[in-house]
Amino acid sequence: MALGLSVLICIMTVGLLAGRVYEIFRLTDMETGFLVTNGLALNPALIALFLLITVCCGVMIFGKEKRAEPFFSKSSGIIADLAGAAFIACGIADFSGIQSLFIIAGGAALLLVGIFGLDKTARDIAAIALFTAFVAGLCLEVIIIDVYSVYNTEFLHRVLVYVSAMIFIIMLLKNVYVPSALSRMFLYISGFVCFAFCGMFSIAKLLCGFVMGYGFSVAMIKDAAFILLGIYALDNALSVIPQKGAQDEESNDEATDADNRCCEQEYKEEKAVRKAVFSKDAHVFKAEKTPSVKTEKIVYKKPKN
Repeated sequence: MALGLSVLICIMTVGLLAGRVYEIFRLTDMETGFLVTNGLALNPALIALFLLITVCCGVMIFGKEKRAEPFFSKSSGIIADLAGAAFIACGIADFSGIQSLFIIAGGAALLLVGIFGLDKTARDIAAIALFTAFVAGLCLEVIIIDVYSVYNTEFLHRVLVYVSAMIFIIMLLKNVYVPSALSRMFLYISGFVCFAFCGMFSIAKLLCGFVMGYGFSVAMIKDAAFILLGIYALDNALSVIPQKGAQDEESNDEATDADNRCCEQEYKEEKAVRKAVFSKDAHVFKAEKTPSVKTEKIVYKKPKN
């Protein structure tokens, strides 16, 4: 079931990619960046539907999850390194102040994670600090610095990309350092959302730029960096899916726990019965004295002659 639901989400992300490409080519005024009619991929109702289905799939897969062990995917370190290098190159090529420093910090954090991973050592403090700066920079750029109408496709596109990246990074760190029974579900959901918005939307933008004959620019490097970040998020989302063996082991653990609870209940009941019997026949265990039967002593006297 988990694999089927994950495939369903992937199909929806491909649909978002197709819708975004159609929007850029057919529904967008290139001079102003505004939609000339209601959008497809950037339609708020469609976005809400995608998020709702993704959340429901995550709940269905991880609804019975009880493990709270930290998890970190080590299979995509190369992707994290490539994404980090792209962010650093973008920040250096278009250095314009504190925002560029935030982008470079995010790239450095991804490089550290790709090379060393997250294993709760002193080295992780640097990665956490850099990730915090990266998230703060994305938040400032979306909410404070570039405030436009939400109907502007470029701004709404940027908001979805940056917010999904922020949420994924936060859930990644939470799953490693503050794990809970719901951490894997949150990482799964945020990973697919990040893949849909960071990955697919950036692919659509980059693809349309090549088709329209736009020259090479720093924005293309930034789009490539977010594409790699989306792929990295997808790898984490797929890696956290419970495997069949793990599910069987969890079922066996639940059965063992149920047997232990049953045996404990039987022991308590037997103990209660013994206590009741002990209270009822306390005189037996306390060696209580019972009244003895008096016997009459018969004395035979010799008759007198």
